[in-house]
Amino acid sequence: MLTHHSSAKLSAHLPRRSPQLIEEGSRNIYADLGCADADVMQRKAMLVVRISDAITAKALGLDQASTVTGIGASCLASWLKGDFRHTDEAELHTCLRHLEMQPQ
Repeated sequence: MLTHHSSAKLSAHLPRRSPQLIEEGSRNIYADLGCADADVMQRKAMLVVRISDAITAKALGLDQASTVTGIGASCLASWLKGDFRHTDEAELHTCLRHLEMQPQ
């Protein structure tokens, strides 16, 4: 349990943050980071979120999701970890469509 003394001691070692360092971003983190293809990356990210949600909602493992979508389990795992920059947007749409057609 932290006491006032120990929490004061702990906070003395933390860097002080200035309110000026905090900026509100846009709704597109890729644009905020200056990516040239920010809109495409945002759309892909949203598709991957929907793919992840569909896999979770149907309680599928990666191997099962792979069978349903025709996408390799290692590829699906990479997408779900955020590695989808070089994936075609149409491929993500097709994957999502297969998952959405799959009965629960």
